[in-house]
Amino acid sequence: MGYLLPVLTAVLDGGSVQGSWQSLNGTPVQVLVYNDAQYGAYVNGANLTGLYNVTAVSGNLSLSVTGFGTYHVVV
Repeated sequence: MGYLLPVLTAVLDGGSVQGSWQSLNGTPVQVLVYNDAQYGAYVNGANLTGLYNVTAVSGNLSLSVTGFGTYHVVV
C-alpha cells in the first residue's frame, strides 16, 4: 500500500484533477487517483488500478472528470 497523502479534490461540475510530482531521491513512485468509492475499497485492502495509475520518477497529472465527485491522490 502506498503512502496516503492528504490530497483531496472535490469537483463540482466536471473539470480536471491536475498536478505534478518529482521524487527527490530518484526512486520511481506510484501515483494513483481514486474516486471516493474506489478509495474506500483501496483503504480496505482492494488492489485497484484507479482512474489514473503511473509509476515514474517525475510527471504531470491531468485527469478529466465529469460531474460532481471527490477524488483521492495516493502516492
